[in-house]
Amino acid sequence: MHSSMEQNQPMTTSNEGIEYIWQAMTARYGSKWMSQWRTDDEVAAAKRIWSIDVGKTSRDAVEKAFYKMKDTHPTWPPTSAEFGLLCQGKFAEALGIPDFDLVYEDLMMGRYNEKSNMIYWGVIAKANERTPIAEMRMWSKKNSMNSVRRFYDECKKEMLFGVQFEPPKRIREKIEKNQLALEQTMSKADSDQQRLSSYRHNMLKIKERLGMVDTSGLSDVESNGITEKNGVA
Repeated sequence: MHSSMEQNQPMTTSNEGIEYIWQAMTARYGSKWMSQWRTDDEVAAAKRIWSIDVGKTSRDAVEKAFYKMKDTHPTWPPTSAEFGLLCQGKFAEALGIPDFDLVYEDLMMGRYNEKSNMIYWGVIAKANERTPIAEMRMWSKKNSMNSVRRFYDECKKEMLFGVQFEPPKRIREKIEKNQLALEQTMSKADSDQQRLSSYRHNMLKIKERLGMVDTSGLSDVESNGITEKNGVA
């Protein structure tokens, strides 16, 4: 058992902290951990990187990170950067997962749209299997928060394993509608550009016939350049 002072001191003021991590990783992952390096030089280089990424982390934070790994990295060890985020409690944040309080308030107030993080869709889907969010809005804050928290934790864990959630039908339809509108706008822009090019080409031919410009021997691109230079729009 370590004293509170030892718990809060940086792990790697010496090599002791890195050796502690190395032994713990080896105990948890076995050959999956050690097989990442083939020579002593590679191991030494890896330890230097780990020292940089987690060098100022307290023993308490490291032990909490080891506890979290049973959920975030159950079968394969984390990288030094991932482990550093676990120690800081920012691993989920690094994946773009918003805090629970924000998700809860947004869901209760209906403040979500097609641009929201997919964890919203996961929570909504899980809630719909039991009690829809709309009904939870009539509950006490304590009860609704407890239910949403359970769904949120389940979704976050699944997202850490690579699971993706689809938005509900209403949101999907809005996304598809916006995508269609964007494609139509782009198509119109292409059509307008074609008409503009045709107009410039015709104007250039008129000027050529009037002797205002000589385009003989010029490519279409060069001809258009002359058109623009002469102020034809």
